[in-house]
Amino acid sequence: MVLSGCGWVGPPLYKGDPTDAGPIKPGLYKIDVLGDGKPAHLYRIAWLPDGSTSWTPLRSKKKEEPWRQIAVRFAVPGRQVWILQDAPDEGQTQVDYGLAELHADILWVMPFIDCDSTAEIVRAAGGEVEDNEASNVVEANDMSPSIDPPTPKISEKPTGQRCRFKDRDSLERALRAYIASNPTKWVRVRFKRISD
Repeated sequence: MVLSGCGWVGPPLYKGDPTDAGPIKPGLYKIDVLGDGKPAHLYRIAWLPDGSTSWTPLRSKKKEEPWRQIAVRFAVPGRQVWILQDAPDEGQTQVDYGLAELHADILWVMPFIDCDSTAEIVRAAGGEVEDNEASNVVEANDMSPSIDPPTPKISEKPTGQRCRFKDRDSLERALRAYIASNPTKWVRVRFKRISD
């Protein structure tokens, strides 16, 4: 899903590793977003030959398309952290970036990092902060590719700022500073493996 919003964006900087494509191994999973009050969902997770991870919803009440993501390990001492990147479609020049951290069977996910509240970190790391124009854009709260993605809401209002990175060095400097700031907006997701 290509979205215009106010998160952290940049060119596709990472290629996935087909032998280590993310924190969740391939299989059929019951996935529960903790604290959202909704029933758990069934997903088939697959590691693809290009190194991306495919998430396919099963038994969904609404029509949901599978989606792909690239997850690459991010060295943070004492922690299991991955950088999340949208898997780009052919010709796509901009993707969204986020984070994931594994805690036993709970994955802490931050698929969307708000630019407005992190602009200082981004600038200090060498990224750029741009103002978004007020035109039909997807609202920030509806951008994250969550386990049960909501239908994006179109807004006529300004959406704040967009943080843009041109290279891995500036993105990774900003991610380290962001992790060090102890962000609290993690989505906590429990994965229960049902079968291969």
